[in-house]
Amino acid sequence: MRAVSVLLGFAVLGMSLLGCGGRHAETGTRTPSTARQTTDATPRAAVTGRGALLRIGDLPTGWRDVPEQSPDLRCTDAPFRGATTTESSDRLTFEAWNIQEVVARFRSDAASRQAFAHLNTPQALACLLHNVRRRIAEEQRSPATAPKMMRTEPLARDGRAFRFVSRTTREFGTVKSFIDAVHLRAGRRIAALLIVAGNKPLDEALYQDVVDRIGKRLRGPSS
Repeated sequence: MRAVSVLLGFAVLGMSLLGCGGRHAETGTRTPSTARQTTDATPRAAVTGRGALLRIGDLPTGWRDVPEQSPDLRCTDAPFRGATTTESSDRLTFEAWNIQEVVARFRSDAASRQAFAHLNTPQALACLLHNVRRRIAEEQRSPATAPKMMRTEPLARDGRAFRFVSRTTREFGTVKSFIDAVHLRAGRRIAALLIVAGNKPLDEALYQDVVDRIGKRLRGPSS
């Protein structure tokens, strides 16, 4: 079968993972750098958000960072009130694999705990998958099936990982799109990681390394 890259020009994380289905609102500005921030707290909070982002140097040779403007994939409601969000402005990409991340820093541990619980509700996941499915269909120029859950698992004390698969039918055959959504929390911070891949998921060893790196940074002294 012809290999197809699901490029999903999606910086899906900030808009989809932290933006789905809440009643909370947030406003802010975007800054040109390797990370975009919406500022609702101190400059230090924004800096610590950048520190938890995945970087191109974390990945094997051959990966590229592709600057791009994120399409807005949010549901009708905006991200969480009271948080400073920092999202990767570059899509980290290699062949059919694409990775992006957002980090949110809340004013209290209790607020981050509440937001983390919300992220993992069926309603929030349904919102995410609805938007990802729509984007896959746009990229592939073909209707996409509703993403089907392949696995879900807890990660350490405050983490949750989900994997879904969606299919589109093209003139040369069926294309699978794998969607990994990873939510991690430490103290006042939450990281949401999204990996979208065409035809096969990210190598398991690399997937684990990426998740472990982000978790370690999130648990740093400034969390």
